[in-house]
Amino acid sequence: MPARTVRTPAFLTRLAPFAGTVLRVAVGIVFIAHGYQKVSNGLEGFAGFLTSLNVPMPDLMSYVVTILEIGGGILLILGLGTRIVALLLALEMVFTIALVKLDAGFIGQQGTGAELDFLLLAGGLTLALLGPGALSADRALGMEPGPVV
Repeated sequence: MPARTVRTPAFLTRLAPFAGTVLRVAVGIVFIAHGYQKVSNGLEGFAGFLTSLNVPMPDLMSYVVTILEIGGGILLILGLGTRIVALLLALEMVFTIALVKLDAGFIGQQGTGAELDFLLLAGGLTLALLGPGALSADRALGMEPGPVV
C-alpha cells in the first residue's frame, strides 16, 4: 500500500517566513525578564551567586550578563544584529547549564532544572542559523537577505 502524503495547510506555508520573528520575540521577552529579575533583586546578590560558582570577576560578570540579557533581549525583539546576539545568548546558556544546572538535572526540583536554559540555547542557536525572520530591523536595513514584509 503506498504511503499517504499529508499536506501542510497552505496558510502555514505562507506564514513560514514569520517563524524566525515569532521565535525572536519569544526568546527576547524571556531574556529581558531574566535580566530585569537580576536588576530588581540587586546585582550585588547576583554577583555573590557568581562568586559562589567561582566565576572570575563576578562583579563585572554580573553586569555583563545582565546587560546581555536585557540589551540582547531588546535587540532580538527588534531583530537587530539577530545572528550575533542570538549566538551570544546561546553561549551564555552553555555556561549557565554547565555552571549552574548540571547538578540540578534536566528537570530539577521546584523549577531549577536545565530545561528552560536548554530551550533558550536551542532558540539562540536556531536564530543564529535561521536568521531574524521576515519582520526585522536586520531585513529593513539590508543586513539580511529577503524582502521586508
